[in-house]
Amino acid sequence: MEGYYDPRTQDHIISVLDPVSGSVSTLPVGIAEGLECPGPGYPSWLAFGQVASTGEYKLVRIVRDERHGDDLQLCVVFTFGEGIGHWGRNGNPPGGIGQWREVDSPPAHLSPSRTNGVVVKGSAYFFFDRWLFQLYIDGYNIEPGCIPSFNLETEQWSVAVQEPISQIIEKSNGLLDYRDIVHQIMLGEHKDFLVTVHDNKKTSTIDLWFLMDVENSLWSRQHIIQIGNIPGSMLGVQPVLVLDEGRIILLVRTQSKDWLRIYSPGINSTMPHFYK
Repeated sequence: MEGYYDPRTQDHIISVLDPVSGSVSTLPVGIAEGLECPGPGYPSWLAFGQVASTGEYKLVRIVRDERHGDDLQLCVVFTFGEGIGHWGRNGNPPGGIGQWREVDSPPAHLSPSRTNGVVVKGSAYFFFDRWLFQLYIDGYNIEPGCIPSFNLETEQWSVAVQEPISQIIEKSNGLLDYRDIVHQIMLGEHKDFLVTVHDNKKTSTIDLWFLMDVENSLWSRQHIIQIGNIPGSMLGVQPVLVLDEGRIILLVRTQSKDWLRIYSPGINSTMPHFYK
């Protein structure tokens, strides 16, 4: 999945890759029926996943519309029906596949620095914007440190899950405080678990915290990875794939380029392999 702004059409263009056929298809332009959002200065958030009960694939897109000064975040959903394999070979969707539909907006502003949602077990998880934080919005009681999620089946938002920041601080035995953590975490997915990836600057490690109990927001630190030498200034790390033998492929983002590194749990605690 890829999204970008096309100055020719003045719209956000989203393309989806079918991993089976290798074909790339472009979704209909526009935000939703009767709505447009032209201009390059409008951030967008994306998440793509499957509804377990129906087998449908859905793409969630949130766009911040700042044209009228109200800083509105508009959330729309695109349903693929029985799967992305039903897209035509010419890159056009078959008849009846549907259009963008507007749904409820996020309960608060999403973080502009983390725009890719992580889908785990039918829910897409994002981060709130910590600079534009509000405690009560449209009936939501938003506590500091909560993670917003969008249920792909019900198309409803929730703020029930809490970040593991308090658990990270407790585990550090006084070495870390809130400021050491809040801007050094990312979300990922690993074996159907939501994972918080903490770039621990104090210990030069990447700590992977797994959400073991969703209802009670109970996290467990499962992996501590020595970073080693990273070319350039590192911006963040995210798990992207688990190989059959258990090795984890990590996407390492730096200011100059992105890298792939392989971590082998139980064999070593470092990430020795670089792939551009």
